[in-house]
Amino acid sequence: GFYTDPSDGRHRVRIKECFPYHIIAKRDSQGRIVPAESWKDAFEKAKNIFSDAYIRNTEIRNTMGLTNATIDPLWNQEQNNTVYSVMSYIEGKDYENYEENCLKDIFTRMKRLCKIIGGYHKEGCLHLDIKPENILIPSDTKEQIVLFDFDSLTELRKIREGNEVRLSCSEGFSALELVLGD
Repeated sequence: GFYTDPSDGRHRVRIKECFPYHIIAKRDSQGRIVPAESWKDAFEKAKNIFSDAYIRNTEIRNTMGLTNATIDPLWNQEQNNTVYSVMSYIEGKDYENYEENCLKDIFTRMKRLCKIIGGYHKEGCLHLDIKPENILIPSDTKEQIVLFDFDSLTELRKIREGNEVRLSCSEGFSALELVLGD
């Protein structure tokens, strides 16, 4: 979601909360996330992965060729027994809610996405959750796209070394090798 600063109504940021779908948890009366007893360790690990994603996102954003293709992470905030990632707000729509005008625009945008993915691969990273709602289309351009949702970003080195066992994927958008566990 996004948040607008109530003091002037102009400063907007995007906020993502760490509340993993696979962990059994609820909110208490103060809004704190409380995982079920048997899920406490998994939730702590998920918060660490979420925080590490902020660091990886910052590193990717500082890479030449990916700066304008990556959401700008501002800071992480620990609160309510979880972690929030605060990112700069870019006016636009996610690709799930964007309507292309013509086939040429689709090809132009997908070519740009392929170049961005190639940049990630060159940096030794895999973005394992590329789907329409993780692609932002800024309102003032036809060619630019911005990727976000970086808690599924994985270093290829860790996979090759066998150190990465959590491979994120979304149903309907996952690579066949992820779906099959290969």
